[in-house]
Amino acid sequence: MITPLARRRPWKVAREVVSLDQLSRGRLVFGVGLGTPPDAEFDCFGEDPSDRVRAHKLDEGLTVLDGLWKGETFSHEGEFFHIDRVKFVPRAMQSPRVPVWVAGFWPNKPPMRRAARWDGVFPLKMPPVPLAGLRPGAAPWSALWLQPHELAEAAKYVGRHRTSSGPFDIVASGAIPLGDKAKGQEIVSGFHDAGATWWLEWLDEQRGSFDLMREHVRNGPPKVG
Repeated sequence: MITPLARRRPWKVAREVVSLDQLSRGRLVFGVGLGTPPDAEFDCFGEDPSDRVRAHKLDEGLTVLDGLWKGETFSHEGEFFHIDRVKFVPRAMQSPRVPVWVAGFWPNKPPMRRAARWDGVFPLKMPPVPLAGLRPGAAPWSALWLQPHELAEAAKYVGRHRTSSGPFDIVASGAIPLGDKAKGQEIVSGFHDAGATWWLEWLDEQRGSFDLMREHVRNGPPKVG
């Protein structure tokens, strides 16, 4: 769902994304975020844990991706990346580019403003404890899920910073009850009314066995609207 682009080489990611877009016949969505928590994921390996530095790398990396995905000769001279007259082909199947969704913790404003410059936002709630403590078995992932009114607030903020009238997605997340379609429709309808265009259903071992999760997927999403 989320690629920590600040920790990747954007030209390599550009190739990978186009390959997946071609293989999926234009169905790929590219999600990005800072990547957290640094103390549990990469600080111990000597990588820069600064949110500010990674945010700058993320913004510049997205600029590089957008330039390379156009399939035209592209050069870039930035703080972190240097590219001298490179042309990537084939292009992605989707136009003008593979949709970019930006994830971030609401009510943090910078990731929401970043999302406004791209094609979608995946807002999560700032956890009440360090994110490292939200690993399976330690605390419920539901601590990260927004309520409909919170999603509406985030969507309204992003909307105020949009400069394009193009398509834009707002992603809600949660877990609908297993085997209860009526309750699932009620939950998802609340987020739909709050502005959500996509629902991300959380599937993991805390909810049940692999077979149970697979059956949940086979039952299909709840219908709204």
